[in-house]
Amino acid sequence: MSGICGIVKLDGARVEPQLLRKMADGAAYRGPDGIRHWVQGPAGFAHLAFHTTPESARERQPLLSDDGRYCLVTDARIDNRDDLIPLLYAKGLLKSKLPTDADIIFAAYSQWGEDCAQYLIGDYAFALWNAPNQRLFAARDVMGIRQLYYTVRDGTLYFATTIGSLIAALPSRPALNGPFVEDFLRCRWNRWVHETVYAGIYRLPPAHSLVSTEKEVRLRQYYTLGSRPPPAYQTDEEWILAFRELLNKVLVAQLRSQTPVGILVSGGLDSSAVASVAHDISQRREVPMIKLITCLFDHTPSADEREFFHEVEAYCPDFESHTFLGDELWGFRDVGAESGYPLDEPDIYVLRAQTMALFGAVASSGCRVALSGDWANGTLGDAVYATPRALRAVDLRTLPSEIKHFKRFSKESWVRLLLRAYAPETLLRLYRKVIDPKRGLFGPSPTPWVRPLDDSLNQRQTGARSTRLHRPDGLSISGEAILQWSTRAYDFARVSAVDVSTAFAGIEWRLPYLDRRIVEFALRMPQHMACSNGMNRVILRQSMRGSLPESVRLRMDKPGLVELVYRGFERERNRVECLLNEPRLATLGFIDGATLRDEVHRLWPEGDSNDYRFRHCLPSLLMEAWLRHAFPTVDDITVGCNGYNGVANQLWNEGGTS
Repeated sequence: MSGICGIVKLDGARVEPQLLRKMADGAAYRGPDGIRHWVQGPAGFAHLAFHTTPESARERQPLLSDDGRYCLVTDARIDNRDDLIPLLYAKGLLKSKLPTDADIIFAAYSQWGEDCAQYLIGDYAFALWNAPNQRLFAARDVMGIRQLYYTVRDGTLYFATTIGSLIAALPSRPALNGPFVEDFLRCRWNRWVHETVYAGIYRLPPAHSLVSTEKEVRLRQYYTLGSRPPPAYQTDEEWILAFRELLNKVLVAQLRSQTPVGILVSGGLDSSAVASVAHDISQRREVPMIKLITCLFDHTPSADEREFFHEVEAYCPDFESHTFLGDELWGFRDVGAESGYPLDEPDIYVLRAQTMALFGAVASSGCRVALSGDWANGTLGDAVYATPRALRAVDLRTLPSEIKHFKRFSKESWVRLLLRAYAPETLLRLYRKVIDPKRGLFGPSPTPWVRPLDDSLNQRQTGARSTRLHRPDGLSISGEAILQWSTRAYDFARVSAVDVSTAFAGIEWRLPYLDRRIVEFALRMPQHMACSNGMNRVILRQSMRGSLPESVRLRMDKPGLVELVYRGFERERNRVECLLNEPRLATLGFIDGATLRDEVHRLWPEGDSNDYRFRHCLPSLLMEAWLRHAFPTVDDITVGCNGYNGVANQLWNEGGTS
């Protein structure tokens, strides 16, 4: 993935070119194909090039309009090129029928102005300077695959693909965002949609645009998932055929590459389906060389899927296979920034070593692009069986059999299942807040070592909340469940973390199941196309009939890497003990260090017998590792909050710490 960054002086002063270069140098790993700068009066942009598509090699960004009054910088892959190019070319807004993606964005802005982002499908973050109006317009893709961060300091707006670029431009490292840190330690993720670990540094939420002028910085949600009219398919066969055609269309677009393409295949349904459809496409049209990449395990049986991977190999005989062993890539093996990793924010996952080995295998095989099967479970309906309210839509004739599957997937007791399914919403809210033994007022805290925020921070944070995505009206219960799981704040955090990993590894990560068109399709499909008869992702399984081995197509087990996490907890005990020794989180008042240490020490002899407690310990350890990397001494750390009181158009001076 490429990188972008920029500076806009809101008071009209001239941008200092050396400061812009400093920002670009803060994320130089994103620009192996060159870094170019542009400065004109109060605005300056930099582009860090990483070419993946055939057209991108012709790009020369920042891209100026012919009259020099507009300038665009973008990190983008536009997937609906076939729809946009004929329209924009016919209107004379494109000079070529083979434009770059930056050309398409520029033409879309010329056609639709600041509404242009809603017409773009793909992964993108871009900023456009309108010199006549002294106005910056920026946008981020609907699913939040590309990242865009910004801050306003002393009358200057800074934006960048990475927090590292912003930190490089600021005179000192900003204060910690106290409420964000506390939520992180408690495994709460909503703030990740708009805030960051630093007070006053924000991320542009998915599906949002930003406009800055001399007077304001304003955010707007430009697209609402689920707002499109439902398709008019009448039968299951029509839904299944339409889905297969859509998946084919998405993969044709995402296979566009100037290098070989790696497909990360575990042997599970989702990634295997991507490989199978890609192989089918390769038989009918010219595509880049495709390679299957997987991690095998000799001594971690709960994670090894080689049997299924080899079956997928046999179904894709034209593809090369590249494998590596992951038994020693355990948790905590790579934390902090010892390896030069750009740790802009705390890790959210302890298996970074395994993740980087996977992406490294893609790069070493000669690929700059990796396709993944991630997120199909949420997008295509696993969430339905985990949503008790969806029982209301089950036909009474099948309810006795279906209710057993809801209980199994949701992991609820019969009482909780029925209460969550049929109780009035007001009673359900009361139950959750007061009575629920897991989350209620009288239930035990899963993180007793985390201390509440200082009163002064709480007062300054009154009313503050992360930007929430608007929800459409008219969705079915299953559609609402899929939308909720497709736009979980935790998954936005995962995407932002993997964005750093893939860029550092030198590849672009593509996610077919998070294509906006597939999500829109899934939001409207009948509930039984999501889950039925104990089977999840029904529409994907049915569309793969005859295209995958039956053992893979009907596979329901889901091997995981938790054994690697626990192995690392044992093997890296000295590292963990070091993090527990005089933790900075305790010095800053976020945790009780002795309580956390006692909890972790109790876990060692128990092994994996208490996964719930174990998972809640991890964020504190990961945050502590990040603090020790980001701040040389504890005296360098100040704690503040964003304090913007939910108002998106306020200018945040001094990083929201006053």
